Amino acid sequence: MRSASSARWREAVAPPPATVYGMRVVIGSPNRPATSTWHFLDGNGRQIGMGPTRETDFDPRRRPWYRAAVRASQPVSTGPYVSASTQSLTLTLAGTMTGDKAAVIGADVLLETISHMLMEQAVSEHSVGYIFDRDGKLIVHSDPNAMAGLIDTLSNHKVARNALAATEDPALLGEVVGQVLARSSQPASPIASDPVFQAVQNLRESGLGVANGGATEFRVGGTPWLARISSFAASHLLDGYRIVIAAPLDDFTAESASLLRKTLSLAAVFVLGGIIVALLISRRISRALVALAADASQIGNLDLDGWTVRRSLISEINMLGRALSSARGAIRTFAVYVPRELVRQIVASGQDAAGAAVKREVTVLFTDIRDFTTISERHSPEEVVEMLTAYFETMNVIVERHNGVIVQYLGDSIYAMWNAPAENPNHVDDGCRCTLELKAAIDDLNAENARAGKPELVTRFGLHTGVAVVGSVGAKDRRQYTAMGDTVNVASRLEGMNKQFGTSILVSASVKQKAGDLPHIAFRALGAATAKGRHEQIEVFQLVEAAPPQQIQLIPT
Repeated sequence: MRSASSARWREAVAPPPATVYGMRVVIGSPNRPATSTWHFLDGNGRQIGMGPTRETDFDPRRRPWYRAAVRASQPVSTGPYVSASTQSLTLTLAGTMTGDKAAVIGADVLLETISHMLMEQAVSEHSVGYIFDRDGKLIVHSDPNAMAGLIDTLSNHKVARNALAATEDPALLGEVVGQVLARSSQPASPIASDPVFQAVQNLRESGLGVANGGATEFRVGGTPWLARISSFAASHLLDGYRIVIAAPLDDFTAESASLLRKTLSLAAVFVLGGIIVALLISRRISRALVALAADASQIGNLDLDGWTVRRSLISEINMLGRALSSARGAIRTFAVYVPRELVRQIVASGQDAAGAAVKREVTVLFTDIRDFTTISERHSPEEVVEMLTAYFETMNVIVERHNGVIVQYLGDSIYAMWNAPAENPNHVDDGCRCTLELKAAIDDLNAENARAGKPELVTRFGLHTGVAVVGSVGAKDRRQYTAMGDTVNVASRLEGMNKQFGTSILVSASVKQKAGDLPHIAFRALGAATAKGRHEQIEVFQLVEAAPPQQIQLIPT
C-alpha cells in the first residue's frame, strides 16, 4: 500500500519518517496463532524498517471483500469502509484466481487517492468533482479541504466509533463500518451547505446528464455552471456509482471574452493614436524649450558640469542649443580664474553692484608658505606650478566645506573669509575648524612630498575676526569682491607673527572670545606682541587641536 500521503495510515501503523510504501505480511500456522508484521519500504522499494511481530486473529477469508469475490463469478467492489489496517476510508476491489476460486486477490483504493486524481485531472481552474456511491451518498470530493472534512465525517461517525469499540475481531471491522455507512446521513454541513453541491445533488437526483451523456447548465447565485453526470460504464465493479464534474461557464468562455476585450482595446488604441501623436509632437517642442531654459538656468548658477548638447528635429532649437553650448564653454574657461563659489554667493546676496559695500563682522584667514622663494629658485617652474596646483586644490575644497570662500590667491598665499557675502552666524567656529583641518591636510601633503623627494610646503596661518567693509570694489567693467579695514590687516599681521613665536597658527583675542565651545580645540595664550605697522599691541593665542580626554577604565577587583 502506498502510504506517503496518508496521515491516517501513519498514525495507525507508525512507520519511519522516510516510508513511502507499507506491506503487511500475515503468516498462519496450524499449531500456533497467526502472526502479523509490517515491512516499511522507501520510494525505491528498499526496506528501511519493520514493525513488531504480533499475534493476530486476522483472517482475510472472513473479510467482506473475500466472501463477496468467492460468491460472485466476476470481480467485485466493497466499501467504502474504514480499513482495519490503515484506519482510512477504503474501497476494495477483489476477484478470484482463474484456476483456484478459493484464491482471491484484493486491492484497497483510498478515497483520498481518488480525490487527488480528480483534483489533478480537473477540466478547468475552478472545476469541482464528486463521486456518489450506490446509495447516493457523497464519498469523494476533489477539493482537499472538503475531502478532509468528508473523511472525518464518514470515518469518525459516532455510531461507527461505538460499533468499533464494541468488537475485538478485526475481521468484523469492515462489516460493522460498512453497515453503519450504509445507514449514514448526508455529509457534514460545510459540504452540504455548498450551493454548488446542492445544485449538483438536484441534477443527480433528477437523472440529467446520464441518459444523454451531455453537459447540463445550471446557475449558482446567478453564475452559469456546466455539469456532466456519468456512470462508471467501463467496469461493472462500480455499477451504481456516479461521477459528477462541474465547472463555471466562465472557465471555458473567459479566453474568448478576453480576446474580444483585447480587440476592442486595440481598436480604441488606434482611434486615440492620432490624437496622441499630435500631442507628442507638440509636447516634444515644449520639452525641448523647457530643457534649454533649464540649461540656461544652470549657466546662471555657474553649474557647468554634466553638459550634453541637445538634439532636436527642429533646426531653430538646435541653433539655440549650440549657442548655449558655446556660452557654457566660454564661461567654464573663465570660471577657473575666479572663485566660483564666491560669485554664486555674491549673486545670491545681491552685492554684485559696484560700490555696494557694507559694514559687517567677518572672520578673515591669511596663509603663507615658508621659504617659498627659495623653493622656487631650486625647482623648475613646471614643478612649482604642479606643487601649487595640488596645494591650492586641497585648500579650496576644505575652505568651501567649512562655509568659507577664498577671496583671492596672493602668489603662494590665500585670503579667505567667512560671513560674507553670505551670512553665517557660526563664522568664527567655522574659521577655527577650517584652519585646523587645513593644517592637518597640508601636513599629510608634505608627508607625501617628502616620500616623493619634493620640498615641503610648510604653511603659516593668521586668523582674526572683526568689523570690515565688504563689497564689490573696482571699475565699472572690472571689479573685485573683497573686505577692507583693520580686521584684514590684523589677520595678515598674525600670519607673519608666526615667525616670531615659531608657531603655525596664530589667532587674536577676539577669535578666542567669540568662539563657541568647540570640542578638541584649545587656545594657548602667548601674550601681547607688536605687529609690524601697528602701534597697539595684539594679544596673541596659538590655535591647537586638543587631545580628547582620556577615559579611565575601572577594573573590577
